[in-house]
Amino acid sequence: MSRTLILLALLTYSVSAAEQAPTEPEVVHGTINVALGNRNGIIVLTDSALSSGKRQLPEPGQKLFKLDERTVCAIAGFYNAGAAIPVSDLSVNTAAIIHEYIRQSAEQRPQTIDEKVKALAYIFNLYLSIAANVLESSPPLQLWRYEFQLTVAGYDLDGKPKIEKITLKTKADQSHFWSGMDKVSVTNVKDGMEWKLGGICDVAKQLLERPDLKPNDVALRQYAASMRRNYGRSQTLQQMTRVAEQLKYYTSKKYPVYVGGESQVAVLERGHIISFKQQPFGELPRTPLNFRLVVNWVSNGNAMSDWPVFSGQTTVCIRCEWSDEPDAIDGFYFIGSSFTNCRLRYDEGPVDLGDDAHVTNCELVIGRDAKIDSTAVQRLLRFQWKAVKYEWPRRN
Repeated sequence: MSRTLILLALLTYSVSAAEQAPTEPEVVHGTINVALGNRNGIIVLTDSALSSGKRQLPEPGQKLFKLDERTVCAIAGFYNAGAAIPVSDLSVNTAAIIHEYIRQSAEQRPQTIDEKVKALAYIFNLYLSIAANVLESSPPLQLWRYEFQLTVAGYDLDGKPKIEKITLKTKADQSHFWSGMDKVSVTNVKDGMEWKLGGICDVAKQLLERPDLKPNDVALRQYAASMRRNYGRSQTLQQMTRVAEQLKYYTSKKYPVYVGGESQVAVLERGHIISFKQQPFGELPRTPLNFRLVVNWVSNGNAMSDWPVFSGQTTVCIRCEWSDEPDAIDGFYFIGSSFTNCRLRYDEGPVDLGDDAHVTNCELVIGRDAKIDSTAVQRLLRFQWKAVKYEWPRRN
């Protein structure tokens, strides 16, 4: 799907900017995510309520996803202030994108939890950037407060349990908006209790830190006793699930419009998912983004331009290797990839070599349509290039 078609599709979802989302400064619109883990396993719980403006929508939204047999993903947040796209439509698109990622991942080599988080983040960065620029002309939106959170929890390729959360935030870059990774946090689950929260989490955070505030709540009382006795090591998966349910309940009491509905719950133990419960959801529409996932690909003399199946697509490359090839990298995101003796050319559009790329004896060519002081170009220039060349005339 071309970028023009994506923009048109997103514009069809526009509604009056008079509908406003919550104005609490630390609130991410309409969700709670709870991930708790200790030596017994991990539980992840989300609510299912969707809201638009000051009203809760009748239909639920899928906020918890089974990425594979070892990991799950929870999502939170669409707007901090101002909702110019109905959250229900954005939620459906979000679910469609994640399901397409799941489908493509099943055909690829296994990925680490960190690679899954970053791959999803790159895909959503593009989607949210497009949405933000479409909505830029809809004041009084405060797009700098536009956030989206991804939490991936489960067992990594080495068998160790982990919870990783990333926050994407819209930022201004010259005359347009772009979505970037604002915060990344990783928790290795060992013996004692570990937790991560997403969405509207002020109530849950306070109760996890001070469960004595609800002395008559059996689940929180047991949690408090376990924390005092052995830092939560003795909490069973059933007890942790009840704690998460109560955190959701108390949050819904304070924010009844934005949190509620049936719980979506995943339970993981001994390296895999043992339970995954949520209400059924209808058939998803086609994803609004045309993207391709590639894992462990080695060039073997084939340049990126020789991949006809990738033409016009955003491509996320994980642990891929290129050598001795002249390639255009417009529309490519790279995670843990390497380049040797390459001539890479960038003109315009989304691109990112990531923070962990290995660049050896390579030349970078900045095309005539690239904005020299753009975020994309500045991130490319961080690497040690054999030479950097600029085509003329340049657009500044």
